[in-house]
Amino acid sequence: MSRHRTAIGALLLLLASLGLGECAARVIFPRPEIANWNRIDYTPVGLFGGLDSEALAGTDAESLRYATPGPLRNVEITWNSSPDGIHEIHRLNLYGFRGPDFPIEKPPGKTRIVFLGDSFVEGFGAGEDETLPRDFERLAGDGVEVLNLGIGGADLASAAHLARDAIPLLKPDVVILVVAWNDLPAPAPEPPGPALVPERTPWWMPRLVEVVLDLADGRPPALFYHRGPVPFFLPVPHPSNPISRQADDDAIDPEILAAMKRGEFNPYLRNGAALFEKSRLASFRGDASGEAQIDAILDVARANGARVIAAYAPAHVTLSDVYYPLWNQLGAPFTRPSMVDPDFQRERRHLGALFAERGVPFVDPTDALMADEAAGTRLFAGYDGHFNPAGYERFAELIFDAWKSGPASR
Repeated sequence: MSRHRTAIGALLLLLASLGLGECAARVIFPRPEIANWNRIDYTPVGLFGGLDSEALAGTDAESLRYATPGPLRNVEITWNSSPDGIHEIHRLNLYGFRGPDFPIEKPPGKTRIVFLGDSFVEGFGAGEDETLPRDFERLAGDGVEVLNLGIGGADLASAAHLARDAIPLLKPDVVILVVAWNDLPAPAPEPPGPALVPERTPWWMPRLVEVVLDLADGRPPALFYHRGPVPFFLPVPHPSNPISRQADDDAIDPEILAAMKRGEFNPYLRNGAALFEKSRLASFRGDASGEAQIDAILDVARANGARVIAAYAPAHVTLSDVYYPLWNQLGAPFTRPSMVDPDFQRERRHLGALFAERGVPFVDPTDALMADEAAGTRLFAGYDGHFNPAGYERFAELIFDAWKSGPASR
């Protein structure tokens, strides 16, 4: 009898130890509900050198564009704009998006709103509680859940790809699509790849087994804390930094060029500023119109019963002449004395007509922001061009007004 009691006690102790070990493993290695859905699959990796600097350091620029360094889970990202005095660190959740973790299934009694877009949605240059989606959520109040699916550096093709997978998965009531000035002219439409088939890990699978399987597949497991911070840009000569492949340009302020080389200021603004005037005068016709990608987003939203609101994030240099000399320092070869001119607002008219034809509410903040800027309120980081916290808040107010005035806002 004593031997049986000893054996039973040993078995119970073993089971208790295994149970405690499994509980500890689930705390140390948190896991998303959907194992194969992650921001990295929609991210232009070639723009984001800090994702896996060691593994990608020797990769050529073209191969880097299609590199897949593994999912982003519980990671901190650093965004620097040293000419503006910005050093911002923000957190990505278990799916690689900015903000806290969220359940895949919409919470009962909640209105779920998803924001889609690029860095203007992700909130570059803003603190955790200062982004566009967070400002909107505060205005909407209780009963509304807002998810930030913004991806810095993404274009309309990336947004369409993400929408195809995220909208059927998350079942939002409302999709707010933010089209930024640098989304047009749009790239040529690409054939859609295979749609996401969500993979849910069985609840009974031991967490340590999942971690081992992740590592075997080359996928770094998430940890209970946020790793990083990982820099968005890496210094020259890393191939993700375009300055590595370009000769010096006397038109750029030397200190700004040096910051680009150090990875402390967006090196892509060199080309963006140089091509700005020409690109704003484009016709936005054919493939460059963005219609194919926008229609793909609208189709999947409507097929899943989601209402769509579109919004436009304009370029600061077209709203106020205050920013004109700052972009001159980036090497912008402007031929006109001002960019605050209807000629440089063609995209807002194009997008307004496009969404009107499709019966989609369109928030064009240009006039409101221009009036605020004329009154002396600075809404943007001068060199960087993203909204500052006041700008994100103002943009959120205008989008909120459009949502609140629409049908079934709650």
